[in-house]
Amino acid sequence: MMHEWKRRDTFMALIAVCTLIGLFFLAEHLYVKPEEQDLATAEATLETERDKVATLESKEDQADQALSQSSRTAQQKLPVVPLLDQLFIGFERAQVSTETAIEEIEIAYNEEGVSLPDKREEQNDSEETPDSGRSSAPDTSSADEESDGQGSSTTQSGLNTIEFSIQLTAANYEEMLMFLQNVTGQARITQVSALEFEETEGSEEVALSVVLSSYYASDLQELAHETPQYDYGETPGKITPF
Repeated sequence: MMHEWKRRDTFMALIAVCTLIGLFFLAEHLYVKPEEQDLATAEATLETERDKVATLESKEDQADQALSQSSRTAQQKLPVVPLLDQLFIGFERAQVSTETAIEEIEIAYNEEGVSLPDKREEQNDSEETPDSGRSSAPDTSSADEESDGQGSSTTQSGLNTIEFSIQLTAANYEEMLMFLQNVTGQARITQVSALEFEETEGSEEVALSVVLSSYYASDLQELAHETPQYDYGETPGKITPF
């Protein structure tokens, strides 16, 4: 039996198609659009968090670099390892820039800490003033302190000393002083602990025997990888005992 397509059927088909299209758009509006908006919001939030993390990492890297640079700068004065090459380079430069010749160097290590002056004693000394109006009795406090075996200094642990006993000959007294100024004026903390010199008869040459002390902080070994690098090499034109 043949079904005759009527105008009513066409109208019903159009209504069905329009209904399906309406349901599709309604479902998209109610379910798909909110999900897309949530996804876009989540992606924007994720991007913001990534930017924050990148900024924090950049600031942390800059802080680490600044701290590392600060440590390297400080270790030019007080390293955490003996760093003998730095001192040898300083001695060599002082020798080359003056009319001096280093003949012998002996090195000694002191790992028992460094003795520092007692701040209380320094304060007491600074507060003492002369009093001419009254007679003063003999002060036995220092004698009692010595008899009790109590020292006037404290020991700074973790700060070790390197002592260099140097024998050298200078062309004259001024060249000797210039050598000492160059050595103690370098970046590395270096002090003169003992000094003895003698002029040569019939000549301006001066024979100098000096003990130089330098230091390193052995209790900061975690900063050893930031220690400045020095490479001491032989300098042509002069015979050195290093």
